[in-house]
Amino acid sequence: MNKTVLGVVILAALTTGARGGGEIPFSKFRLLDEGMSQAEILVRAGEPDRVTVVDNFKRYREIWYYIPTGTTGGWITTIRFDESGKAFRIDRDKILP
Repeated sequence: MNKTVLGVVILAALTTGARGGGEIPFSKFRLLDEGMSQAEILVRAGEPDRVTVVDNFKRYREIWYYIPTGTTGGWITTIRFDESGKAFRIDRDKILP
């Protein structure tokens, strides 16, 4: 599958309005690594809860957020992708109740 088709498939999956997966369990989070493609992250972690697109005419980047549900705290995961669709930064932060 070429990159254009893969990008369209991922974009369609993210814009269908389907609910994301919420908090990523640590057993899945530890399988994520910088340098992975968006498709690899999507397979391992599921759909994100929120996507932010940063387009400043020189670079097109996406930031994916996996947000825990409920009011008991949890871990929010933020994954930043570069213009080629590869993860370059993965953060996991504790949300206090």
